[in-house]
Amino acid sequence: SMFQADFFQNLLLDAIVVLHRNYSGDYSEKLELFYSDSGLIKKSISKMYHDKWEIKCQGMIELSEMNIKNVYPDILELTKVKNKTVKMTALVASFKLNGLAAVETLKYQVDPIDDWIQLNLFHVIKHNDLFDIPDLSYLLDSKNEIVVVFGLRLIKLFNQTQYYLSVYELITNSSSESIRNQASKTCEGVSI
Repeated sequence: SMFQADFFQNLLLDAIVVLHRNYSGDYSEKLELFYSDSGLIKKSISKMYHDKWEIKCQGMIELSEMNIKNVYPDILELTKVKNKTVKMTALVASFKLNGLAAVETLKYQVDPIDDWIQLNLFHVIKHNDLFDIPDLSYLLDSKNEIVVVFGLRLIKLFNQTQYYLSVYELITNSSSESIRNQASKTCEGVSI
């Protein structure tokens, strides 16, 4: 029946995503190939466009975990929606698919990015192969305090000494205590 086929596909999708998360190399690539060839990718894409936010999030998680880069523009659009859960899931998915290049999406974030999402973003960033670290200075000019703090953490993580003076200025000029504290930690952590 239709219900059984749908149930089986969802079960298979869940299993493939979990396996993919836990394996790398050849095995991971074979799972990605099966995901595409079996048509399960279509199911994930349709989930991403579903009306229910939880199904939409599930689709984005599946697609980003399976490294389907051609959906990046669609996921980027979902970082601008009103629903905060969808927006934050899209943010993490965009970092998974496009690494640090996705940091540009933070420019437009007006909503707070909670600690859990920041931890997820750091995890994704640390586990991606990063060759080109983009300009991070514009994050320091954001009106969103949390984006500035996140930018400071990234500058510290990647030891971006070229931003030292800008970071130092935040210690003395920012009206936000959390920005001043993180700027201080960043200055201490960046070796000149």
